[in-house]
Amino acid sequence: PIISASAKETVANNCEVGSKSGTSMATPAVAGIAGTIRQYFEDTNFWYSSCNVSYGLCAGPFSPKGATVKSVIIHSGDMMHEYSESWVDSYTNEKSALLSAAPNVYAGFGKVFMQNVLPVAGIEENIDLFVDEASMSELTVKEYKVIVTDPSRPLKATIVWMDPANSIITHKMLLHDLDLKVTHVATGVVTYGNGLSPDEVNNVEQVYISTP
Repeated sequence: PIISASAKETVANNCEVGSKSGTSMATPAVAGIAGTIRQYFEDTNFWYSSCNVSYGLCAGPFSPKGATVKSVIIHSGDMMHEYSESWVDSYTNEKSALLSAAPNVYAGFGKVFMQNVLPVAGIEENIDLFVDEASMSELTVKEYKVIVTDPSRPLKATIVWMDPANSIITHKMLLHDLDLKVTHVATGVVTYGNGLSPDEVNNVEQVYISTP
């Protein structure tokens, strides 16, 4: 899982040029970001230089797995507050809509913004990032304890795994069903990934708590 205390929007995103949109523009941008994420973990000037040694995972740079790169991209999502178009979508007949919490059908997990997830000296130093490329066996549980030091900052946890293609016709296509849940120790309140209890469909789950 990827866990971070995401930074608030303190720096404007200056990457938007003109009004072009769609997958033709998003795909190359995110592909470039995926390459940047690999460099972040492989280059000694980035992850290795800022890794929190108290986590015990700072032995050196490493080549991240595909699921790790995917989880960082999803984890960086900056949720948009409203969907709008200057014309009515012929498929949805919906001109605009206020967006619910991530994920939602309009914006998914939000727009990719690396500054929300990757601490870099001199650019973004006010977030904490924990990465664990864990493996699990059947019917097991992995637990992580998170101590919130600033409740005004959001807490986000994301888990991603690669599920093999299912060749069997079945009602449930997911072969490996992992469930992410965050439990508040004092109150016992449980928050499940993707707002479901639990999610038995997706191999990406995320919990976002705005004021932990």
